[in-house]
Amino acid sequence: MAPPGSRLTRSHILSKHRECIMSFTKFATWLLGAALWVTTGTAVAQSLATQHELEAASYRGDLALLEQRHGQLQAAARAAAGNAQAVYDYALSGYLLAMTSTDRSRSKAVLGEATDALQAVTAAADDVETPVLHALVLGARIGLNPMQGMMLGPRASALLERAGAVAAGNPRLLLARGIFSCTTPQAFGGDPVRARGELAAALAAFPRYAAQGAVQADWGLPLTHAWSGLCLAMAKDKDGAREQYRLALAAAPDFAWVRDQLLPALNPATKPAEPAPATRQRPGQGASFALRAVRVFDGERVQPRVNVVVRDGRIAAVGPDVAIPRGSHVVDGNGATLLPGLIDAHVHAWGDARRDALRFGVTTELDMFGDVHALAAARHERNEPARTDLADLWSAGTLVTAPAGHGTEYGMPIPTLADAAAAGDFVRARIDEGSDYIKLIRDDGSAYGGQHHMATLDDATVKAVIAAAHANGKLAIIHAVKADDAEFALANGVDGLAHAFFDRAASPAMIALAREHPAFMVPTLTVFASMSGSDAARTLREDPRIAPQLGELQRTMLDQVASVLPPQALATAMANVRAFHVAGVPILAGTDAGNPGTAHGASLHGELALLVKAGLTPVAALRAATAAPADAFGLKDRGRIAAGLRADLVLVDGDPSADITRTRAIRQVWKNGYVVDRAAPPDVPAVGQK
Repeated sequence: MAPPGSRLTRSHILSKHRECIMSFTKFATWLLGAALWVTTGTAVAQSLATQHELEAASYRGDLALLEQRHGQLQAAARAAAGNAQAVYDYALSGYLLAMTSTDRSRSKAVLGEATDALQAVTAAADDVETPVLHALVLGARIGLNPMQGMMLGPRASALLERAGAVAAGNPRLLLARGIFSCTTPQAFGGDPVRARGELAAALAAFPRYAAQGAVQADWGLPLTHAWSGLCLAMAKDKDGAREQYRLALAAAPDFAWVRDQLLPALNPATKPAEPAPATRQRPGQGASFALRAVRVFDGERVQPRVNVVVRDGRIAAVGPDVAIPRGSHVVDGNGATLLPGLIDAHVHAWGDARRDALRFGVTTELDMFGDVHALAAARHERNEPARTDLADLWSAGTLVTAPAGHGTEYGMPIPTLADAAAAGDFVRARIDEGSDYIKLIRDDGSAYGGQHHMATLDDATVKAVIAAAHANGKLAIIHAVKADDAEFALANGVDGLAHAFFDRAASPAMIALAREHPAFMVPTLTVFASMSGSDAARTLREDPRIAPQLGELQRTMLDQVASVLPPQALATAMANVRAFHVAGVPILAGTDAGNPGTAHGASLHGELALLVKAGLTPVAALRAATAAPADAFGLKDRGRIAAGLRADLVLVDGDPSADITRTRAIRQVWKNGYVVDRAAPPDVPAVGQK
């Protein structure tokens, strides 16, 4: 972390880089598509002229020209049915148009057309350029809908491997690999050190590469300098980065990305942006303040009118007669309710998930399969009392699954467990990586009603993993969406169900197993609703108390709703939640955020409403998002409002113990006693826009 007084702070660099990477992954990938089908003579010259024209338009963001050329090339492709060159040029123009347009629907449509067109072209091609373009079209589709990554990501990777088998020294292939290595999370195979090497190799290859095969291209040198500079800047080599940016602009003076964003982000004279007004520390505010005459839900019950004093990031006192220290910054609690910071007990926290969560009062996330490279930092951060814009994180790290089982389909390499005898070593390896608890998978895919079935852990391995987790002092939590699988795990001592099951009603014997162990259930009704075609995600997205704080990715994720579950699945899951709750089994609020139809932070408010619909009282639902997960996971410094606990707090208008949707009416969020800036992040600019 940069020293507090440094001009270019780490947060400023990361903020700029996040904007650049999100925006310019698009920018880079559509430029990477400027590989054209060319053969000989006039065809070669025409294709290169088209390539240069499209590339120049993409540099300056000339949407009108791209639209015009796309229409012309579409007509040419239709007139020349079966001509690979014409189809390729048409697909390329659609790709560039999609990456430049601000109309997401238009972008999705032309990328789908480009995919269809390239499918036939790629099948017949024996060159390096075509599969690179095809892979990048798929990458652009993932950018518009990240949940498509589980299906399209492996296809894109295979296309790049195919291209490498044809011509491993192609500079555009090396550039593509460098970009992917730089921007892909490490858990999915990204590596910033490898990225710098690939980009350096690309720069060296440009002057000596001779076109191979029927498809030729000659583009990308300025872009390679730009990406090389960005990777150097991320490694804090500002001089090296500045030189690469200079070379990029020497080759392409209109290169808006470098001129308008990368260089200003690197410039030592650039001051970090001022914090939003809500995050500025006013005299007496900081990590110490007081709330007067506020209704409090303390994690268990409602106290109607009390004072709360916070000192140095901890709750110092709570009660109707508590004196407020002289000179304290006082927040008027009239008409409002103070809640403990909310806990989402089932998420998948990638990218900006924790930042998104905190804006909506979710101060702690419990991850059920995430990036093991982030665990050490997360452990340090959750023990610090400092100001932060991230929710705290506990994580299962890598889940325990069978070879080719659920969890292996997302395009990242993970270890798998094939033999019950190896369970002890496997679990210890996860703990050594930093797993806070152990999550295992018992799901063969048959519950979803389709024909796609997966491998899964057998009975002996499930028992061995649960026993190994307990032997190492860790909770064992199972992903199981069929009642028989959940019941088997409960009979063998599992501590928690990561989902409600939805294939049939719970039996009395099963409920008794859960109550006597005791085990908890995290229903994740939110994700089941989105998979059932429910309008719950849309309702949440359009709620005026939620919408203003949603980021672009959160809005996109909430739009991803489809009917893929059997018709009665959601109703069955809700009935099982009700039955477990009535029997006294702890219910924890969790969303499975990171999946289609969910948004980190925001979806927990939707989950609370679904829990109430399933039969919990509003107070029980509030408990499910505060004290209950804190108790189940041993989080002793949070989940309640009581003296000595961490001042992770949420102030909402009205009384959510009477109307659970009042949790959405957030006045203020505090993390470690500091006010949280709830402003939504700016949308990623389209290509060609500043």
